[in-house]
Amino acid sequence: MKKNTKIILIIFISLIILSVAFLVLTLFNSSRSPEEVDTRRISDLRQINLALEMYYDDHKIYPKKLEELEAGDSPYITKVPVDRISSKSYDYGTNQDNKFYILKAVLDDKSRGALKNDMDGKIFGIDCNDPAYCIDENY
Repeated sequence: MKKNTKIILIIFISLIILSVAFLVLTLFNSSRSPEEVDTRRISDLRQINLALEMYYDDHKIYPKKLEELEAGDSPYITKVPVDRISSKSYDYGTNQDNKFYILKAVLDDKSRGALKNDMDGKIFGIDCNDPAYCIDENY
């Protein structure tokens, strides 16, 4: 009887420790700074940019939609990244003959240096004015 009580007590304490660890990790994960979130967004655009360039090398045009990068027997990217805060896709547009494109992420840190070196204005129907961070095929 005492053995069963010890086992139950150990299981109970383990569950409490796991619950506390889960809560701490959840709080830590949701409290990322704007700089960290923006760095991830910029990294996502670079990853998409690389997949777009590989697609272009094979097809001599850019895809009409980013989802085309995931298609086929040998996809250019396993899963097109989305904004981890809003869960929305990054904006993407091409010109009429799909020879040029623009990719957009909205940054939280409006003073970020990357905003000084990106594309600005309205490009292929996408508003790239700050705090939008936009890159094109020449990135």
